[in-house]
Amino acid sequence: MRRNNGRLIIPNVLLQRADVPNKNKRIYPKSRLDRALNEYFHKIHEKRAFSELDHPLNENEANIISLKNVCQAIMDARWKGNEIYGDIEVLNTPSGNIVKEILLAGYRVGQSSRGLGSVEPLHEGDDDELVEVQDDFEFLTLADCVSDPSTHNADMIIGESVQRVNRESNVDILIRDLL
Repeated sequence: MRRNNGRLIIPNVLLQRADVPNKNKRIYPKSRLDRALNEYFHKIHEKRAFSELDHPLNENEANIISLKNVCQAIMDARWKGNEIYGDIEVLNTPSGNIVKEILLAGYRVGQSSRGLGSVEPLHEGDDDELVEVQDDFEFLTLADCVSDPSTHNADMIIGESVQRVNRESNVDILIRDLL
């Protein structure tokens, strides 16, 4: 973790995993995730790669990122084997402050991608069937903040890999002075 003018930056957060079933019984082939990630990079480079606190419940709002709910920004993303990792900046927004307080209290915040595209069943006739994401998949965001991510162990936590920069915000100074 680094403090950047009062903002919280967390590097190397697991965001997505390819070629294995997730908790939603979806398989994302690496070639399809790679294409979608390459298309998503323009949002990262344009500084428009935002995430919301929770996936939208309303279907009409699920295919856009609502700025009023933004909690974090994806600063960078990269492959490590069959996993996508990213550097996350938790923003000083109402939703971002919720995420920040959860993290600073020592709890985990899940990361869950949201996208558009079709799926096809891998095995016909199975009630508990796995589906595979198809070529038309695209990321809306690499990672909304959620309580239970569909990608196993895709959690953001402040831990040993965290780095603290000694730059106090006004709130930090006020809290220190009160104590």
